[in-house]
Amino acid sequence: MPFAILARTMELHGILIVDKPRGLTSHDVVARLRRLLQTRKIGHAGTLDPAAEGVLILGIGRATKLLGVLSGHTKRYAAHIVIGAGSESGDIEGPLIIQPTISPPPDAAFVRQALDRFTGDIEQTPPARSAIKVGGQPLYRAARRGVSVDVPRRTVHIHRIELLDYRFPDLYLDIRCSAGTYIRSLARDIGECLGTSAYLHALVRLESGHFTLAHSWTLPELERDLRPEMLEQFALHPACAEAAAALVIGPNWVIPWYDGRPVATTGRSTLERAYAFQIDGSWAGIGMRDNEEWQPKMVIHR
Repeated sequence: MPFAILARTMELHGILIVDKPRGLTSHDVVARLRRLLQTRKIGHAGTLDPAAEGVLILGIGRATKLLGVLSGHTKRYAAHIVIGAGSESGDIEGPLIIQPTISPPPDAAFVRQALDRFTGDIEQTPPARSAIKVGGQPLYRAARRGVSVDVPRRTVHIHRIELLDYRFPDLYLDIRCSAGTYIRSLARDIGECLGTSAYLHALVRLESGHFTLAHSWTLPELERDLRPEMLEQFALHPACAEAAAALVIGPNWVIPWYDGRPVATTGRSTLERAYAFQIDGSWAGIGMRDNEEWQPKMVIHR
C-alpha cells in the first residue's frame, strides 16, 4: 500500500525493516534511528541477539501500536550450529566450552533423525542470558550478577527444519518457527540429542511474518540517506503489517468509530481484520469483523 496516505500529516509514522548487523543490540538500532529521525517514538518487534543479524522490524509513530502484532509473527532463520562444543551464552558470545572429541562423529542420517524430534510443538528452556523476565527482571541481569534463576520451560512450535549442509562439526539449518523460539536453546538441545554439546555460531533472520530481507535497509544505507522528511521513501504503511481488508469510514460513521462502537461493513471481504481509513485517506485504526459490522479494536485519533 502506498505510504502517501499517511504522509499527508506532519507526524512521522510507518514500518521500517532494517537488516540488523552483527554486534549491535536491537535497542542499538532503535537508538540510531531515533537520532536519524529526531523522534523518540520508535520501537522494535522481535528482539535479535547481538550475535544475530537480519530482519528487524521497527515501528515508528502510530505504527508502534502494531509492535505486539508484529512480534507474534512466524520467523525464519538460517542457522550455523557447531557440534562438539558448548557456550555459556548458547552462541558465539561465549565463553566456549570444548567437549572431548566425538569418535566417530555423528553421520548425516543420525543428524536428520535427531532433527525430526524438534518439529512440531516442543518445550525449551530459554538461555540464562536472555531478555526473558522472571520475577519482573530480565534473565541477563541476573546472569551478570552471578545469580542462579530457575528458568521455566516454554512451549514453542517448529514448523520446519531443513538440513542445508552438514560437515562435522558444522551444521547448517533453515528453520521456520513460532515467535518466542530461541535458536540458541534449539542448538543446545540438538547437541544433547546427538550425545554432545552444541552452540549457535551464526544466525540470520530471513523472514518475520511476510517481511523478508528483500524489504530491508542496511544501517549504512539509512545513515547515509534517511532524513525525517524522506521517511516515506524508506518506510511501509502500517497497513502492510498483515493481510487485512480496507474499511472506509463514511461521515456518518466517524463519531461511532471514535466512540468505540461498531460500524457497518463497506465492500465484501472474507478477512476478519480490517484497516480503517476515513474518506480523506487518514488512518483511523483497526477493526475486527462482527457479523456484518466491524468492531473497533484499535482507534487512531488524528
